[in-house]
Parts: sequence; C-alpha cells; structure tokens
Amino acid sequence: SSGINAEYGQSRREKNLVVFGLPETTDRKVETTLDELFEELQEKPKVTTMKRIGEKTENRPRPLLVSLEKRATLLGLLKKARNLKESKQFSTVYLSPDLTPSQLREQKSLRSTLKRIRLEDPDGCYFIRNNIIQVG
Repeated sequence: SSGINAEYGQSRREKNLVVFGLPETTDRKVETTLDELFEELQEKPKVTTMKRIGEKTENRPRPLLVSLEKRATLLGLLKKARNLKESKQFSTVYLSPDLTPSQLREQKSLRSTLKRIRLEDPDGCYFIRNNIIQVG
C-alpha cells in the first residue's frame, strides 16, 4: 500500500512547481512577482493554485507551491530555470519539481555525492541526469 501512496503522491505532484527564494509579501504582490518571474523565463503558465509551504522563519522566505494546469508548462519552466542565475531580479530564486519526501532524500544524497566527487576531481565535469551522476 505504501507503493500506491507514493504513486498517488507522485501523480498529485506532477504539475506542481516549488519556487524557493521568493520574498513573502501579500498574495497579490506574490502573484505579480510570480508573473514577472514567468515573464523573465518567457513562459505564460496557467496557475491553478499557489500556497506557502513549511514553517515560517525570520531569516528566509518559505517555499511557494504552485500548481499549474499543464505538466508540459512545468517542464518548460524547469528547463529554463537555470537562466534565472543571470537575472537581475530573480538571481536568488530557484525552481524545483514538487518531490515526495523519499525523492527529496534521494536528490539530497545524489547532490552530496556529486559534491564529493567534484572535490576529489576538480578538473572533471560531472552532473546529475535522470537521477544518475554522469561524466560530461
């Protein structure tokens, strides 16, 4: 039954985007900022719902969970997300798919392994693709 729950959790999340680093303000202001973010990525997704997730802290904004109408739009946004690094307004904003807790643990483990490999071989080119560390 936990496999079924994980599958359900996955399908429920497949059109969700998690936006990290967007300042916490009023809902209307967040909506405007989100529109500007999508404009920066040259996408016009239809947002069905959005809400802050996680505990409120003083030092960092909570992630924003955004549900989109189409999965294709989500994939388009994720492909362009790396362009935010060069953005004046959104250089500290990160986009991520909505992952299940087990997927989050797996990603974290992969990232820390990747970090270790890059330290051991600074001249190599390593990256994660399809949950596998690959040499470029």
